[in-house]
Amino acid sequence: MNTTATSTEEPTGHLAGTASEPSGTTLDNHAAAVKADGQEMMSSAPQDHSAVNHRPLSVLHGVEVNVSVEIGRTKATVKDLLALQVGSLIELDRPAGSPVDLLANNALIAKGEVVVIDDEFALRVTQVLEPGSLDGT
Repeated sequence: MNTTATSTEEPTGHLAGTASEPSGTTLDNHAAAVKADGQEMMSSAPQDHSAVNHRPLSVLHGVEVNVSVEIGRTKATVKDLLALQVGSLIELDRPAGSPVDLLANNALIAKGEVVVIDDEFALRVTQVLEPGSLDGT
């Protein structure tokens, strides 16, 4: 499903640092105004923009993501794939016993070890990765 995000934020009616403003000044709700005698005067009603269009993360709690566990990868030719049969072995790039990857929508988010619970595979998370960390280090 394709969706388009749009902003509902109202324009402020001015741009900071535009050519129509005097050099070195910025018009902003947070900026100080200067009286004719050069003294600064602060706005009597400071604006709090911290809550503008910010919703709690709880609005995302119902969003579903694809979660997968990757034990390893390899490259193969089409010829090798066509030759697969019951009992064929495919060697992966990861040594036995090393952590496996937990992916959410194909993005690496954690590492862990495969365990068996009631005859089902499960993952025991051993490391949660920081945002932006691709290699888990």
